[in-house]
Amino acid sequence: MYAGVAAHLGVIPRGSQIKITLSTGEVWYRVVNDTGTFAASNSQQLDVAMPNCDIPSAGVLNANVQIVQPA
Repeated sequence: MYAGVAAHLGVIPRGSQIKITLSTGEVWYRVVNDTGTFAASNSQQLDVAMPNCDIPSAGVLNANVQIVQPA
C-alpha cells in the first residue's frame, strides 16, 4: 500500500493529512511522511508514491490539494 507523500517539510509538515482531488473527480487521502530531493528543491510541489497500476491516465491535467489536518 502506497500512502505516503514527500513534501517540503517547511511548507507542509510531516504527519499532515492531505486530500488530493484529481481533475477526473477521483479523491486520494495521503499523509506527508518525508521530504526527498525533488520535494526539497521544489517547495510548492508534492511527490506522491503509487504503484504503476494506479498512475492516472494522460487525461488527468491537474489536481487540487487540501490540507485536511495539519501536523
